[in-house]
Amino acid sequence: MKRTIYAIMAVISLLAASCAKDGDMLTAIMTGDGTQIGSTDDDIVLNKDLPASLALTIWWDELGNATLSDPDAQFADNFVVNAIQFSATGDFAETVETVVDNGASSIQFTTSRLNSILTQLGFESGKASPLYIRMRTSLGTGSGAEEILGEPLRITVTPYFIDMSFITLAGTKDDRKCTIPATEEEGSYAGFVSVPHTWWNFRFVEGDDTVYGGAHQGETAITYVLSTANDMWECWFPEGETGSTAHDCYHVTMDREEMEWSALILRKITMTVGTEALEMEFVPGKTAWTCVFTTEQDNAAIQLDGEGSQYDRETTNESPVTTDLSFTASSDNSLAIGNAGAATGISVARAGQYTLILYLADMEWELAEGEVDIDDEEEDPVEWPEDPDYTVATSDFLYLYNLDGNTPSSVAGRLGRTSDGVYEGFQYLGSWQNFKLGDNENPASAKIYGSVPSDALQGALYRLYCGEDMFNIWYDSGEAACLYLTVDMNGRSWSSTVISSISLVGDFNDWDASADVLAFDPDSRTWSAVVTPGSWGEYGIQFYINGSWEWKYSPDDNGKLVRAENAAIPETSVEEGKSYTVTIDLNDPENMTYTIEEYKEGTEPEYNEFFYMFYTWDGGIDQLRLASVLQSPEQDGIYTGFFSTGNAWQTDGYNNPYTKFTFGTTTAINGTTKYGLDNNSTLVENGGSNGWTTELGLFRFTVSLVDNTVSQTYLGSPSVYNTTSGYSNTMSFDDVTDYVWEATCTFNAGDSFRITAGEGENVHDFGGEDGVLAEGGNAITVTDAGTYLVQVDLGNASHLTYTMTKQ
Repeated sequence: MKRTIYAIMAVISLLAASCAKDGDMLTAIMTGDGTQIGSTDDDIVLNKDLPASLALTIWWDELGNATLSDPDAQFADNFVVNAIQFSATGDFAETVETVVDNGASSIQFTTSRLNSILTQLGFESGKASPLYIRMRTSLGTGSGAEEILGEPLRITVTPYFIDMSFITLAGTKDDRKCTIPATEEEGSYAGFVSVPHTWWNFRFVEGDDTVYGGAHQGETAITYVLSTANDMWECWFPEGETGSTAHDCYHVTMDREEMEWSALILRKITMTVGTEALEMEFVPGKTAWTCVFTTEQDNAAIQLDGEGSQYDRETTNESPVTTDLSFTASSDNSLAIGNAGAATGISVARAGQYTLILYLADMEWELAEGEVDIDDEEEDPVEWPEDPDYTVATSDFLYLYNLDGNTPSSVAGRLGRTSDGVYEGFQYLGSWQNFKLGDNENPASAKIYGSVPSDALQGALYRLYCGEDMFNIWYDSGEAACLYLTVDMNGRSWSSTVISSISLVGDFNDWDASADVLAFDPDSRTWSAVVTPGSWGEYGIQFYINGSWEWKYSPDDNGKLVRAENAAIPETSVEEGKSYTVTIDLNDPENMTYTIEEYKEGTEPEYNEFFYMFYTWDGGIDQLRLASVLQSPEQDGIYTGFFSTGNAWQTDGYNNPYTKFTFGTTTAINGTTKYGLDNNSTLVENGGSNGWTTELGLFRFTVSLVDNTVSQTYLGSPSVYNTTSGYSNTMSFDDVTDYVWEATCTFNAGDSFRITAGEGENVHDFGGEDGVLAEGGNAITVTDAGTYLVQVDLGNASHLTYTMTKQ
């Protein structure tokens, strides 16, 4: 068996070359006896407690050589493929292979990565065994590609145990996880899970950290077929019938050898006692089904029949097959799935009231006397995990952070303290948006709050948690919405209320909450309405939230809104017969504002000033974090700005999200209106797929909402150009902490510099002062000699900045 992991190089099928004349045949040959490899390690004992530590470094003296009969022909970048092969035997009958970059001269393996390779090769944990390593060099990657093999290297390794008794279904957007057990067949898993919401996206992760995602051909998913390739997509569950926020019960199978998986949604279980048929109730948090019943006869037999819909590679998501099944029980309280109509084997010895509970995650059953509520806290209290790091925030504000993966990266909004330990405020959140909370505007200096790391505990999402293993917090809905958030630090909980309406009421409309309802604009996150009041009357106006007389805001003397019992007369007067646009902004609890401006029909610009780019994961248009703010100064629908990619095509076995992008009309991640692309060049509102770059570095983008087109110009890496000495220092992109371009430069007193990017007709040249950059601006003067870290932020086209930090 040959299993390739961590593949870096792309497959090619043709070498493009120029010939001396038509009809010439190019012949590629390799020379040499194979690349020789070596290692400073020859006896390695892997430590399970240090998975990220460096375990093995392999180096080589040269890569394989290749020549063409036509000396003018050029090699494709990946024409020569070099791969490290690992084997448990010197004949390399079975191998695990890692492709390495052309031009590289060494590769390193962490403890977990090397242990995973050993597990795949069948090494026994805790036992020192020989490991054979060699370099394979080939022309191209086709099955018939010519190859040469280097001399093998032999070292001794001792792996640690990896639990392969289950496989994890790991959410790709929300960090939620569940597991199914291994079956008796090698590489096969099966079991029931409670899916947290419809269309839940996930990947399978085996105990040896091998990740399986969805296979695809171009932009078309191969439904229920798996892939371990770097460009794998996410897997997802088909939509259930219980709603967008409900939990559905699925029986999931996964077969590593066949590279496929299936999902059977269990729609109902009918329990029959005698002649009475009862519907069992699903309890998502425990992946359990329960039913309370009464029988008037002894030795009453119980029949359990289930009904579901089967989804697999044959049915796809379009034509699921209705499936009937039964459950069979054993005396040891274990359960099994049987064919439809099979006898369950459960009977009630004496007449009376009972509760039958099927714990499908564990495939166990329980028959209890009387009525048992497995969700009753008194009967089954929630045991929250220890959280010694938890403290109640005392800051004036509590901040919501956008996330880079699971790490807080920037402020999405803030809540105000309304009493000790209690924070409240309005916030617009996108569908399934993940976030964390903290007590400082700078996430790096903040106390971070997430949710309890559990898929099984009811209410875990809404309980605050500070341990390092915290889950993200997320808005549990597929619809973006304006919310009122309440965080109770004392009770370690948070909650949200959807703002469905805001009404302007007053003397002018007889305090009718249905007369003048404001419309919400997700682009500006403001509410507005056009009214013709005539006058504000004796008492003035108020804003009712969700039509409630109990929840209202009034204008104060400073042009702001405050929560108040009484109405107030706004500062702006009105005239009889004129219409006015009333707009309120509730996003900042410290500065909730309102404006009243005379309405002039047709004067509003058709397009907003800003348009937003987001980094996305591979495959869809789900957004990960804000990447760039594009600007249209004339609000004519033509937006320009800069986009910076990450520094590598892959990270930890996944495609790096920082080379892929989509667009949105607000800064909210996965907001109401998103734009994917068709063929990487045409905008598709709330559809399409992500866009991509073919190079790493800085790009200038032009996006037109007039004709829905997107164009990108590659500018390479920007440089700090010393205009005094003529020296140019290439900058690198920090895609981990600050998301800025930076370089360390040494200046003499009086030196000046500019930031340059691109070449030829696409050169962009920046100068500036006081930390603000401008294209074509004056060179920046250095007052004091020394070495500086120069950082440039090109993420907001309307506000380009630079900083200089003396080292």
